[in-house]
Amino acid sequence: MNATGRASKQRSPEEDPRYQRTRAALVHAVIELARTTPADKITVSELTARAGVARQTFYKHASTPADLLANYLIDQLQPDFADLATLLSSVTQDPRQRLTDVYVRMMSTISQQPEIYHKIFATNAPSVVRSLFAQRLEEVFSQYVTDFAQRLEWNASQLWIEMAVSQQLHNMMAMITAWLRTGMTANAQEVVATYLTLAPPWQLVHFSESGKAPMPRRGFIDETASKAEDET
Repeated sequence: MNATGRASKQRSPEEDPRYQRTRAALVHAVIELARTTPADKITVSELTARAGVARQTFYKHASTPADLLANYLIDQLQPDFADLATLLSSVTQDPRQRLTDVYVRMMSTISQQPEIYHKIFATNAPSVVRSLFAQRLEEVFSQYVTDFAQRLEWNASQLWIEMAVSQQLHNMMAMITAWLRTGMTANAQEVVATYLTLAPPWQLVHFSESGKAPMPRRGFIDETASKAEDET
């Protein structure tokens, strides 16, 4: 086998069983600590002692315990994030039903770690984990909204796209926060059903057989543009 062939057979560090065992120990430790302590207050020394891992080894996996926890939570939701980002790629299912299904799965995953999510979302304290979580969500919604805008019967402006992305990010964060602050007494299906009564009209439009969607309330934009022309 030549050098190129040998290189292709080499595993990445993430594929090494020792790396995976160490990461699993660190993740387990940060989850246990985060149940009682805000992630931003967990120290590297505290985490590595709990995991039985050398301090210098920790930095091969994350820069801070908060980063490690954020990556873990995002990884848990990654399949749903991927489905949400490509929500409109399927032509065999109603996009609104797909949206509902993805949101329910996300809420179900979040419900498995209530103590951790409560410390991240249900308080007003600054949170690195919440910021990183929101950053990933914004990337997901940017792809979803951009795809949606391309399917509108009316050309959406960049302003509309930016507003829609910000709106979706805020709505998702609000949905999670409200659920946690009300004690998570509602199940995942009830949470999503409640959100859908508040969702923006464009998110719930019917797509035509050609895969296009009307722009709800487009009249407001046309009316405003007309008034601006009259004033000039």
